[in-house]
Amino acid sequence: MTSPTASLPLDLSATPRHVARGDIEPLASVLARAFDADPFINWFVLQDRQRQARFEDTFRIILERMSHELNASFTTPQREGCAVWKRPGEHTIGWRQQLGLLPAFARVMGWRGIPRFLKLMDFSQGLHDRLVPEPHFYLFVLGVHPDQQSRGVGTRLLQPILERCDAENRRAYLETARAENVPFYARHGFHVAHVIEEASFPKLWLMVRRPMCPQS
Repeated sequence: MTSPTASLPLDLSATPRHVARGDIEPLASVLARAFDADPFINWFVLQDRQRQARFEDTFRIILERMSHELNASFTTPQREGCAVWKRPGEHTIGWRQQLGLLPAFARVMGWRGIPRFLKLMDFSQGLHDRLVPEPHFYLFVLGVHPDQQSRGVGTRLLQPILERCDAENRRAYLETARAENVPFYARHGFHVAHVIEEASFPKLWLMVRRPMCPQS
């Protein structure tokens, strides 16, 4: 799930820092705004009078329970955006964890939405494992507040882990549901490895990045 900025001019005031527990509430709101038009999020969040609250709940769940204690999550001093990465070996969501998350996700998508959500997760997980079977970094979420987009914040949020990928000679992986995101990620070295085009799922671009400076 990704929603980056649209251009590359750097805002040097947006030097990234690690997300802390106290950032979760404000960043859940920022990410809800960033993903407001995202086809994937709108596909599984109930579209009712509580839609905005459900969006915020979605990102609160991700930050609190799916970010591996925020060990590779970054924001900026003013919390303009957030990047949530999963480190090598952390991307798989086991059945026990999925079961534990079901009540929380049922609040945002309804119990009727759970089967189709699990079906998509299983389908995309299989492709993920096939495309990058080795230990890698997974960009799980990237979002920037709409008022702060096109200022280079997304680029800055990507930088710490992309530099680590290059230093450690590791590939990186992401999924995005927005076609306009593809060129942004391409400028950072990602290429489209597969496109999910199934009638029952939102369209998803699966992208892989090779390290820019592989070690010999």
